[in-house]
Amino acid sequence: MSERSPIAAAVGWGLFCSASWTWCIGMFLPFVMLQRYGWIGFWIFFVPNVVGCAGFGLLQSTERVRALRERLLPLCGWFSLVTIAYQAFFAGWMLPSVGGFAVVIAGLLSARLFRERAWLWMSVAVAIATGCAVAAHLRGGTWPPLEANGSLPASDVIALAPAVALGFLACPFLDLTFHRARLRSGSRLTFAVFGVAFGLTLLAVALWWSDALRGPVRDGALVALWSVQLAFTIGAHAREGSAPLVDGLARPAHLTALSAVWAALSGLALGWAVRAPGIGNFAGEWAYLALLGFYGLIFPFALLLRRRIHPAVLIGLILVASPFYAQAFIGGRTAFLWGPIVALAVLWMATKDKDGTKGLLAT
Repeated sequence: MSERSPIAAAVGWGLFCSASWTWCIGMFLPFVMLQRYGWIGFWIFFVPNVVGCAGFGLLQSTERVRALRERLLPLCGWFSLVTIAYQAFFAGWMLPSVGGFAVVIAGLLSARLFRERAWLWMSVAVAIATGCAVAAHLRGGTWPPLEANGSLPASDVIALAPAVALGFLACPFLDLTFHRARLRSGSRLTFAVFGVAFGLTLLAVALWWSDALRGPVRDGALVALWSVQLAFTIGAHAREGSAPLVDGLARPAHLTALSAVWAALSGLALGWAVRAPGIGNFAGEWAYLALLGFYGLIFPFALLLRRRIHPAVLIGLILVASPFYAQAFIGGRTAFLWGPIVALAVLWMATKDKDGTKGLLAT
């Protein structure tokens, strides 16, 4: 795929972002939201996810992204390592043991073996594979119901919406694969392509929902979709620790090939552990939702407050907020979220960045 053509580059990098951002969040959280709140829960997840991620690249100039990368680099490195571990956990939890291990190894090896142009072609292949998986699933005549019956009152999702939106609006700033795509393509069109491709992918995932099963139809097509997307995301983030630097910018010192391997194997081990006999049927979903807390709580709070309050105070705030998030996301008591969200908003508006900026994200 020649990058001499701006349109071809934008399409290639847009599909790259879509594949790298189709995590185990986008491939499973829609089912959790549908099970709990019905279709309104799905849309509460869908809209800020697509708008937040596409909006990041559409609104940021290349100069702005360079400044963001330099300023957020350590936090971006941890974001990639946690993301690698999260995908590996999901592979260990949801896929057969050998299959999960193969997916993780394939992702790690791809980070070392393939150059940049190959990754763009791989992005096209992932998009085609996703379409084929959808077609294979629909050949069975299985369509999701127009109405999904949530197990919790649909009104409860109102309290959930601000926290969901916060995570999806904040986390794109920390994604090194987004930084690379925006800088290498040099075009905002990249993220327009991404928004369309990713939105279609999320809608496609919802096709596997079954109201009768209260979850997804776990056919071979869905397992194939999970496997391809997980391997790509693991590889894309692991690669940020070893790939050629973007426009001469530094990479996170703690994001190395070795740390990526440790993150992946640790996540995989946790995924296998929650499947062990005697652990309980809900252990996997609880662990999945607990890890989701990194993206709904830890990373957004760190992004917004890291230069405004002392690190010890920030850590204390996150620790205090954690039980509230657990009650909301694991226990389903969403009203508990109002306290942490209001506290974050008050602190953000009342404090100044180290550079003197008050009220707006200074990055």
